[in-house]
Amino acid sequence: MLDITTAAYFNIFGPSLYAGRLVSITFALLTLWVVFELSYRIYGPKIAMLSSILLGTMPGFIWLSRLALIEIMLEFFFIVAMLFFFSWLRTGHNKTLIFSGVALGLGFLTKYQILAAGLVMITSILLLYRDTIKARLSKCLLLIITTIAIVLPWILIVYQIYMPGVLSQWLGLLQMSDTRSYLYGLRYPLPIFYLIEITWPYGVVHPISLLVYILGLLGLGLFMWRRKTEDKFFLVWFFVVYVFFTLVGIKDWRFVVPIFPVLSISAASFVFFAYNKAKKTLKIGAASLKKHAVKIGAVCLIVFTGVAIFYSTVDAYKWVTKDHIYVPIREATHYTAEKLNDNESVMVLCPLNFFDGDMVRFYLGAYESKQNQVWQYPDLPVDAYTPFFDISKLNDLCIEQNAKYLLLFEYGMIYPYFNSTLTSQTVYVMLIQHGKFTYQTSFGAYPCRIFIFYMNASA
Repeated sequence: MLDITTAAYFNIFGPSLYAGRLVSITFALLTLWVVFELSYRIYGPKIAMLSSILLGTMPGFIWLSRLALIEIMLEFFFIVAMLFFFSWLRTGHNKTLIFSGVALGLGFLTKYQILAAGLVMITSILLLYRDTIKARLSKCLLLIITTIAIVLPWILIVYQIYMPGVLSQWLGLLQMSDTRSYLYGLRYPLPIFYLIEITWPYGVVHPISLLVYILGLLGLGLFMWRRKTEDKFFLVWFFVVYVFFTLVGIKDWRFVVPIFPVLSISAASFVFFAYNKAKKTLKIGAASLKKHAVKIGAVCLIVFTGVAIFYSTVDAYKWVTKDHIYVPIREATHYTAEKLNDNESVMVLCPLNFFDGDMVRFYLGAYESKQNQVWQYPDLPVDAYTPFFDISKLNDLCIEQNAKYLLLFEYGMIYPYFNSTLTSQTVYVMLIQHGKFTYQTSFGAYPCRIFIFYMNASA
């Protein structure tokens, strides 16, 4: 689903990094609109507006909205599915159930983790509608059929276009883990991992700012105390998603973004519940001292909410500024493309999150109209897997693949790659000392330079 949307933007605006980011921006705006619609239909316009503001200022939401990642698209389809499903629970109209199935199907094409939405739906029926379980579950067949009708054609197309082995490899990725992800998931005790992760995963980065997070947790407490049907629905939504991703082997705060809307809605609900309680207390003619206490409490609540939103916005700005790293891939690729012959290839050394072979391949094709092969060594990203770097093997690979230009990302020079003592500086020195690799030039500024080497096989 992401590929289709990205291709559409590329056709409209041309292939570029910004066109790729427009996909996330578009779905972020759509997500805010859907959250407004969902909370508006359930709790009214005031809570709907505050819910959208709280979600739209969450640092994690803003960070994901500016990257070409699929989490924002997943969150959009997740909320749309919940919107139509809850509408069906209330009205019983089958067309809303069909729309929910369409959203589930498109969400599955985006990312398999949309399965958590199906679990939320089933659990909601089992816990909230015990008297009509059989009737409602039988109608859910319509939801399942619709979802399959969306997903199955895509699976068949993929199976026909690619080798059957490719599809099995894709399915195998659903259970794939690695050492780094496993160790990352051990940082906090399992039951409370995401309670900490979504507000304080590392350093000064907060996917949900602490003050907004406090309001959200107070809102969940309000839902537990008030126990309206709609409150229970959001509680089921929160806890099912939380438990589902807690049990998944690979853990990251990005996986639980479907609970961000729940926390924004619960926070808004708590703020207006407390404010309305204060207004009601003042109207019934309470004692003078109590009135002053209530007024002070109401003012403190308003100030706290305003500060929470402001702090969340500042938090997001600091995060975005911190991650605003420019890697001169386009310049390095352009330099290389001008010197490449048709039968020569490029080797990307020590690929990682900021720089890998796919990025170079994209710029070669999109901006240079070159179809030269791009390889990388080692094959796996060095910031996620322990690298094995053998200069002799690299020499043999360059000769075998006719790789004439080698690109090395600086990576701060002194920072070691994952679970090793190897650094980009070490690799740089190895290339210089080998004899067949000649330093050409570099692009960018420390600590984000790209070094370019030329492979002279006859040296």
